[in-house]
Amino acid sequence: MDAVKVISEHRGEALIIAEMTQGTELPIVTTRPELDLPFNWAAMGKGSSLGLGLALARPDRKVFVMDGDGSLLNNLGTLMTVGNMAPPNFIHFLFDNGVYRCTGGQSLPKV
Repeated sequence: MDAVKVISEHRGEALIIAEMTQGTELPIVTTRPELDLPFNWAAMGKGSSLGLGLALARPDRKVFVMDGDGSLLNNLGTLMTVGNMAPPNFIHFLFDNGVYRCTGGQSLPKV
């Protein structure tokens, strides 16, 4: 939760899309709840897609995505689109805890 708090404290006017675990922590520590989009559990992994769309639609505003490693594994294809579009106002934070924490702590696949 410390990292989520620090990001929130230094966000300025940035929108924050918070996936899964970070989405449950952000409402507790946020400094700007009106700019937060804690993401729905039914859309696991889609925060980066939403963040990219917002960044492209609102180039005047920074967009932060807080994504867990398990969530990101559910939508790896979005990384290619983010890389190709490369909006300068899009910042993707990845939280690596090695498990699907929100669904019971199952270990993630290892390489």
